[in-house]
Amino acid sequence: MTPEWPTADHQEREIWDMFGVVFDGHPDHRRILMPEDYEGHPQRRDFPVGGEPVHFTHNESRQTRYTR
Repeated sequence: MTPEWPTADHQEREIWDMFGVVFDGHPDHRRILMPEDYEGHPQRRDFPVGGEPVHFTHNESRQTRYTR
């Protein structure tokens, strides 16, 4: 709880941001590490792994595909 432990504000926000743990009575659940429009919590086990493909401008003309 933030009123009793003022320094817990940052840690509780960080845990909520990364893991989605909700602290009862916390006055300010906002993103602290991730962008505001980010959906989900990146350190949870149910978060999808993989991400989106990244396209760089220096190699857009030649698309190389690697297979395993």
